[in-house]
Amino acid sequence: MTTVFPGSIDSYSAKTDDVDDVLASHVNDLQEAIVAIETALGSQDTFTPTIYGTTTNGIGTYTTQVGVYQQIMNIIFFSISLVWTAHTGTGYMRIGGLPAASVNNNAPSSLSIYVSGVPAPVITQNLMCTVIPGSDKIMISAITSEGTVDAILLDTAGEIGVTGFYFI
Repeated sequence: MTTVFPGSIDSYSAKTDDVDDVLASHVNDLQEAIVAIETALGSQDTFTPTIYGTTTNGIGTYTTQVGVYQQIMNIIFFSISLVWTAHTGTGYMRIGGLPAASVNNNAPSSLSIYVSGVPAPVITQNLMCTVIPGSDKIMISAITSEGTVDAILLDTAGEIGVTGFYFI
């Protein structure tokens, strides 16, 4: 049988040899072990991330709206790519729709961010992002030259990519 993992968990039919023989159970035990390992590792899946504003969520037109993730135990590894225009949201920019809420504590998340087509001051600042504890949302901030952290305002159009992991 050809494996389909990590796209999905492999499935096996029970093997019998029509004789009460230890060989048949050994094969079945091995297949059950493989399924257990694949289940623990998780399979790759998709989700639909969104950009929204903190004052008014708004809606936008997406030309790219992709989220891919894999859960391994209590850690979700993910990658997001968003390109939007004509967004009606206002306030600070957030990304919502992660595949699961993060743990509600200060567990670390490690995220990397790429932006393009957003206001010039944002491009020239050091950007950072973090998963908001207890939520399925990402907060995007800029570190100013004075060392303070400022939230980023939502623009009507832009491109953003985020990749990383967080604990659930």
